[in-house]
Amino acid sequence: AHPHMDCSSSHAVAHNGIIENHLELKQELLTRHTFTSATDTEVIVHLIAQSRMATLHERIVDALSHVQGSYSLLIITEEELIAARDPNGFRPLSIAEFDGAYVVASETCAFDLINAVYLGDVEPGEMVIVSKDGMTRERYAPVRDHGDPRPRSRAGPAGGCRDRRGTLPRTAARRPLGREGPARHGRHPDHVRGRAVPQPHP
Repeated sequence: AHPHMDCSSSHAVAHNGIIENHLELKQELLTRHTFTSATDTEVIVHLIAQSRMATLHERIVDALSHVQGSYSLLIITEEELIAARDPNGFRPLSIAEFDGAYVVASETCAFDLINAVYLGDVEPGEMVIVSKDGMTRERYAPVRDHGDPRPRSRAGPAGGCRDRRGTLPRTAARRPLGREGPARHGRHPDHVRGRAVPQPHP
């Protein structure tokens, strides 16, 4: 069950999607890492851990450069919430504001349940970083023009719980950022809580 913690318990990872090459990556990682589950999500945790890049953001980008598939990704540390969407854009991921904090979910009806204010989507190939200083956005990979006839998913504004194909995507993380401290399990495997992040004022 999600989320998965890294070996040092410095960050937790949850993801909605399919890592198509996770078995290949796992075979390479098993020489240096111990896996505690059979989920493809844990591959991302170990890829981040073994990266030699200087910052966590750079290690995430490095890890995702090895991943093939469709995914919405959420990483929580004691200081930040980081949301990323695959360059194909097949998995939806959206952001809202709730009670002075940011909320991330793969279906906007989750925002409706808590009366959160929908702010927009995480774009394909984009990483959104939330900290005590507010929210920043950066593109970590170009949008892929792969010629696949399937439309890119979009969670849409309030009430738009279905993506463009009419399917019901699973929630990647649909609880507001908590005030208790570091990342931990919520009441549901897909619920993740982090630190409180105040809404910046202009």
